[in-house]
Amino acid sequence: MPENDKKTISVALESEKKSTWLSLPATAEELNKALLDIDALDKEYAITACRTPLDISLDKAVVGGNINEVNYLAARLAELPQVQLDKLAAVVETPEALPTIAEIIDFTYNTDFYVLIPGVYSPVQLGEHYLNDTEMIQMPEEWIGAIDVEMLGELAVKNEGGVFTNNGYLLPSGDQWQEVFEKTRIVPEQYRVDN
Repeated sequence: MPENDKKTISVALESEKKSTWLSLPATAEELNKALLDIDALDKEYAITACRTPLDISLDKAVVGGNINEVNYLAARLAELPQVQLDKLAAVVETPEALPTIAEIIDFTYNTDFYVLIPGVYSPVQLGEHYLNDTEMIQMPEEWIGAIDVEMLGELAVKNEGGVFTNNGYLLPSGDQWQEVFEKTRIVPEQYRVDN
């Protein structure tokens, strides 16, 4: 287990009619105690629910998943700074959301694949951001009032392939996505809690 002991995901483990919650990342001993609580130490069990204090919806990827992979995901999320967690929250709400545990784990290695502009939720705000808060548009100050900021924002979205999310404006950075976990599907030994 990593030295960072921040718990990022809690999962409901269920066997027959008993269930319990386990906070992740966890150790093998913590998993065994949880399984003992539901009489599933040597029986089949499933992840039936997911909670996270990170304001990121992970239910689709985690429920029904493999405990070792979910534990690895939790450990990887525990290492990310808040700005990257906000970016992940934006990514998972988009139509191109990361639907699998493997893709979300790979996001933790590819955080620069996306750019998130927090506080920008509309074409008007995006146009104003590009016009006033960046140096992308250079012109004399007296001309700025002639710019239709809504149209500027709409053109930016169209040309950048961006999308507005609850966390702000999200766009691809142009970096290449690197498959790390998805390519091998091998959970490092220190994150394996169930053999």
